[in-house]
Amino acid sequence: MLIGQIFEKVMREYEEQSIADFRITEPLKVKRFVIPAMYLKEGMNIK
Repeated sequence: MLIGQIFEKVMREYEEQSIADFRITEPLKVKRFVIPAMYLKEGMNIK
């Protein structure tokens, strides 16, 4: 869910700058990270 929200924000910024599309020409590396408890919604059990 968090990654989706970040992606939506980036896409809105592209739209605001009139960027119609973007191309990924090289493989992407995504690092894993731990989300601090203060950012989690109450009742979520993420380990």
